[in-house]
Amino acid sequence: MIQIGIDKRCADVITVDAKSYVMLGHDGKFVKKGQTLRGRNSEVFLAGLKNLFIQAIFSRDYDRCIAEYARIRDRIEQYRLGPQDVSQKAQLNMSLDEYRRKVEMGANKSAAYELASNATRHYGKGDQIYYYVADPGYETVMVRNKEVTRKRKLKKFESVELIENFCWDYDVNHYVERLDKATKILILVFGLDRFKQMYPNIKIRKKDTNKLDKRQTKLHAVRQLIDGDRA
Repeated sequence: MIQIGIDKRCADVITVDAKSYVMLGHDGKFVKKGQTLRGRNSEVFLAGLKNLFIQAIFSRDYDRCIAEYARIRDRIEQYRLGPQDVSQKAQLNMSLDEYRRKVEMGANKSAAYELASNATRHYGKGDQIYYYVADPGYETVMVRNKEVTRKRKLKKFESVELIENFCWDYDVNHYVERLDKATKILILVFGLDRFKQMYPNIKIRKKDTNKLDKRQTKLHAVRQLIDGDRA
């Protein structure tokens, strides 16, 4: 974990990357800075997880980070997350006609706009839409002249549902992946080796180690600036 005190303005600091950090005030309250930590459009259960990670790190209760990950993963796999937990918010920043024209010109399809386009109620520019990723179900296909039943492979915009249609049918694999991705911010706090010891079942990809390398380079430059200011 990399921590840098800042001229007595705060009791402690956790740095995640060059632009994201958490300051713990002398009053016990913490302030988050940077999109990496805030996750403006994250599901509620992920926002709560990050806050708990922050509290656990400031109190040096690192085992709590492991226990909370296991607890939430179990809730996901046992279908105990409710609509308020998995709901994701998106704001429509253009009209549906503008969106359709962009798609016709080659832009990728958007989960929120596809939902809005097919909804029974009217959605316009500036509206907010709340949705979740539903289980894609199974399909039977022929593989080497044999029938094989497997999970359907859908893109996100093909498998989302409006939150008002929620009936505990969310995509478990999707939300486990979301949980793992959110937990990976701890790589930038603890370092890769310690993270692997804490979470041996989370798959580490090349892009995760690339982020760590970039972060270490930027933080080295930040530390030099701070040391120069203190000299």
